[in-house]
Amino acid sequence: MTASRQRGWLRVVPSIFMLAWGGNHFTPLLHLYEEVGHYAPWQANLLLGMYVAGLIPGLLLLAPVSDQHGRRPALIAGAVASVAGSVLLACGFQSFALLCLGRVLAGVAVGPRCRLAPVGSRNSPLPRSTRPPGRRRGLGERC
Repeated sequence: MTASRQRGWLRVVPSIFMLAWGGNHFTPLLHLYEEVGHYAPWQANLLLGMYVAGLIPGLLLLAPVSDQHGRRPALIAGAVASVAGSVLLACGFQSFALLCLGRVLAGVAVGPRCRLAPVGSRNSPLPRSTRPPGRRRGLGERC
């Protein structure tokens, strides 16, 4: 493995980690929103659904962007959406609309990770799977 290839991969890993964190750090807070923020259970459940409302466009729209402009702009767009969503979630505790918008942005941010991480893993300097020859890739190896 060349040094430049290793440096390139090490620049991608933090962004993928950040996008994964942005999509998953919210779920443990649902009980906090109900108890401390006095949101109704239906509102907490709606916040979970808002994530999916952002995830679907993130998956569908950022794949063509990455095909046309490359992976870097799509990952940067996802990182910006992740930071914006996290800021809204952190600052919008008293505003249900801001929490909803933050969750939508978190969903949009996860789209590039799910679409581009499998592509990036093909270029990875890390060792390949130890799958026996002739065995097809399973769903867990995709995203």
